[in-house]
Amino acid sequence: MKSLKRDNYFWIIIGLLVTAVFVLLAVEYLGWIVFSIFMYYLSRPVRNKLGEYLDSDTLTSFLSLFLIAFPIVLIISAFLVSALGQLNAFLGSKVAQDLVSMLPQVFNFSNPEEAIDILEQAAANPDIQNVIDSSLGIAGAFAASSYNLFISLILVFYLLKEDRRIFNWIDTKFLDEESLVRGFFQKVDSGLNSIYFGYTLTIFAVIILTMIIYIIFNLLAPSGLAIPSVALLALLTGLFTLVPLVGRSIIYLSITLYLAFQASQQNPALIWYPILFYLFMAIAFDNLIRIYIRPYLSGRQFETSLVMFAYLLGPALFGWYGIFLGPLLMVITVNFIKNILPKLL
Repeated sequence: MKSLKRDNYFWIIIGLLVTAVFVLLAVEYLGWIVFSIFMYYLSRPVRNKLGEYLDSDTLTSFLSLFLIAFPIVLIISAFLVSALGQLNAFLGSKVAQDLVSMLPQVFNFSNPEEAIDILEQAAANPDIQNVIDSSLGIAGAFAASSYNLFISLILVFYLLKEDRRIFNWIDTKFLDEESLVRGFFQKVDSGLNSIYFGYTLTIFAVIILTMIIYIIFNLLAPSGLAIPSVALLALLTGLFTLVPLVGRSIIYLSITLYLAFQASQQNPALIWYPILFYLFMAIAFDNLIRIYIRPYLSGRQFETSLVMFAYLLGPALFGWYGIFLGPLLMVITVNFIKNILPKLL
């Protein structure tokens, strides 16, 4: 009996040490782990739908990950295009001209020591040093982020492929059928699916629909009354969907005021166009989103104000990954208060 207790203490210590190692790793890569959870919940409904037609878990997991990861690749490509634009601007700068002017001196040398002296002079230039340091920093950050993104996608693929086996094993080994913990995790799982998949899909739906509507209004607009920066305004309209009550209306009203100002400058009789735009967006489109699209995609598990604060406070408190961690903490906290706390009290 004593040896059994000693063995238990030994294995408890080993378990605590292993847990401590995993906690340290989780803290170090918390942002990418939370991003993986977000991607998993975003991909899981697609995986489930594909599973109705395909028998292979590997194939459905890969296809669902590819369908979700593709927009991320587009975002990364947009950043690369922006970086190339900055590079193009740099090539026209004074520092680049200084570097180019030194090339003939480097290659037209009488001895190697002369070339080394020229390169040392170039390296001593503070402007050139800043450019080199910035370039190395950007290259290092890009390589590290690419590696972390690759690892995150592998983790998402593994979760998509093995989640049923993992959940069944935990359920069988550790949870009773009517366990309070089991019910809590089921509520959290349902909430995360609603937040990550439902609200994200709602935002994308609003962005796409408003972009189409803005383009159609521009095609029908009188001369000089086109809506500017259609893509940017559609993006803002989608993001402002998280703001309760007056969210999207802020964007509609801003566009309306801009169009009304343009109409007053050109021909006051054209004021009918911004009024028509606002009535269509505030009545027809807004009710379409509020009554049909949002309840169908995201459900009504959480108050919109809670979701808004989760998305707004998350990045402010935790950094870039707060946009994923904030909703996660909100779902856990709300479900704990609603389902666990009353029973504890």
